[in-house]
Parts: sequence; C-alpha cells; structure tokens
Amino acid sequence: MPMYYETQASLVRELWMVVQYFLAASLSLPPNTHHHSVRLLTLVSALALLDAIVRRNPPHSQHDLSRVYSGALRPEQKVGAFAVAAPPLAESSEELPLSDPHAQEIRSGLLDYFASAGESKHRQARRVFAFTDMRFGSGDLELIHRLALLRGCMSGTCPPEASRLSRYLTGEVPELLSAFPGLVALRDVSFLTHLLCVKITSAGMDIRRNDGRPWIASDFHLKWEFLGWQTSNAVHGETGYNAEDARPNRAAQTDGKTLGEGRVRVYGLQRWLTLGEAIRLVKEGAEKAGEHPLGS
Repeated sequence: MPMYYETQASLVRELWMVVQYFLAASLSLPPNTHHHSVRLLTLVSALALLDAIVRRNPPHSQHDLSRVYSGALRPEQKVGAFAVAAPPLAESSEELPLSDPHAQEIRSGLLDYFASAGESKHRQARRVFAFTDMRFGSGDLELIHRLALLRGCMSGTCPPEASRLSRYLTGEVPELLSAFPGLVALRDVSFLTHLLCVKITSAGMDIRRNDGRPWIASDFHLKWEFLGWQTSNAVHGETGYNAEDARPNRAAQTDGKTLGEGRVRVYGLQRWLTLGEAIRLVKEGAEKAGEHPLGS
C-alpha cells in the first residue's frame, strides 16, 4: 500500500511527539530495571519506525529527503541508501529481566532490523547519526551534502566545507532542517536513543529536573551547536574537507592537543548531554564552568 506524503509527514511529526511525551513520563518514574527495559524497547522501536517511514517514497511526490535517504536517486550505486546507526541494544539489554516472551521477540526483531536496515543483496547503506566522539560522521555529512545540492544551498562545482555541512545538521544554518522536519526527528531520536540505551548498572538513570518536578515534553527539545575546528595552540597548515568521502581532512599539524575538533554539543534535559568517550572532556569542562553534564 502506498504511503502518501501527507501521511508520511503526519506520522513523523506525531511519532516524534509520542517519543517526547513517553520519555517525559518514563524518566519521571522511580528508576528500576523494569522501567528501564520498557524505555529501551520503546525508544529503539520508535527509532526503527522513524527510519522505515522516512525511507518510504511517497507516490506523486518529489520529496528530497525520502529519495536521498532510500537511495532512489542513485539506484545504480552500490552504496546509495542511508540508515540510522544501530543503537547498542544488545549490550544494554543483555542483563535486563526480559521475562515476557513478547519483549524477547521485540528485542530480537529490532536487532535484526538494524543489522540490515536500508540494505539489500546488491546494495549497502551508509550509517548515519552514530555520534562517535560527539562528532558527525561521514555518512551524516554526505546525507546533508546531497540534500544541500538538491535544494540549491550549495554548488556542485565547489568542494563542500565540513563546518558548513555540520552547521546545516545542527540547525545553526536553518535552511535545510526547516525544510526537512523528518531529518530533525531522526537526528534527535537517534541521539536520545544512544544516550539512554545503556546498562542501568553503569549509568545513573535517576535523571531529575533541576527543580525536582516531573519532566515535560518540551524538556526533550534538543539544541545543537557545532564547536568548530579548534586547537589548543597555533596550527601549521590547513584543515580542509575531502568531498569524496565527506570526512574532515585533518592534515594540519598542531603544537598541542586538539580540543573539540569537529565536535558538536547538545543541550537538553536542562543540561549538556554527551555520549561515549567524549564524556570525560565534557565533564572536565563542565566542572570548571559549573555545568551538569549527563552521559552514558
């Protein structure tokens, strides 16, 4: 059955709202393994639904995001489609008490989906929104670059700049995200899923508002900021951008340690949020500034 553009846009908008209200209710409950299990499976299920909805190409519509994301614009290429990076569901749920057979079935189905999302026998998909080290990856930059070319925001004759593409993705340059709310939903739900998809024994999941009140849906509106290409000391040479694989070309030599190179930071839940290995650097900076980071 075809999915028309109006239906697709409505599903994306309403699913993103459901995620915000669900997280507000879930994180306001006392923390325990059962609540954490339900939160993980629900959040990862919502991410899988968003990925599948955005991938559908509405008939009689030239929706750029769906055509680029599904790879319909480049059917001849071996790597043409995109798919969200798999959250660490297997590791984070291996010790949870999923006694309900339906919960086990949902977990297995989600693991299978993310293992092959967007791929076929003859085509691979580029993964987006993994947020490794709090950076946009090559898949993220290539996706936004293709959209920028289609929308006329960039010229195909000039090599793209990683910083400009990153600011398109953060929304600091708003032309593209304002046109593609589905991309905003994918980015934010992916980030929240990676943030909360952790072992409850290794994370302080008792997340409270600063004023002690229950969470509300608007607390999960994320604000993104690109930190730029910053170094601690003088830089010799140039930091450019490789248009072929959409990755920063870090040929520059530095006298000191690189700080925040190409990283983004995200504000939500009344604090700065961070993932993975970047948590140590953000914690150090937050302690000096008196902020309260939250990480996995």
